[in-house]
Amino acid sequence: MCRKTIDKRYTTRLKRLSAKYASRGVSMFAIFPNDDDIVDNVLAYADAVKFTFPSVRDVDAYLASKLGASMTPQAFLIDQEGVLRYRGAIDDNRHEDRVKNHYLADAIDDVVSDRNVRLPATKAMGCTIQRSEPGSHGKVT
Repeated sequence: MCRKTIDKRYTTRLKRLSAKYASRGVSMFAIFPNDDDIVDNVLAYADAVKFTFPSVRDVDAYLASKLGASMTPQAFLIDQEGVLRYRGAIDDNRHEDRVKNHYLADAIDDVVSDRNVRLPATKAMGCTIQRSEPGSHGKVT
């Protein structure tokens, strides 16, 4: 499965980013929007890879739709005022040893340094979010 392979390649990078910026007040969340993501599996995965940040199941891809997410992985940087400051790829290569541009880290650096984000959007690379029909999972509880 495309999605699981690509997302796993970013696990270590996301953990590193979270550790690097935690002391600067940056909070990270892993959002799982695919219709076949099951809460128990999301929590088990987060535990197995030792995420130090919350991992949540995005039922009916509600948040993904609100943010305009189309792929996984895809990053969204929202500042303290709730303004979307960056959207797109975490970096420029699925293979960590080939990365030349650290888009998300650069955007975070800009925001925590109170600068305009130099590159506010990039094209995400990954797998298309698998969405079910809205409301097909019943009521939100």
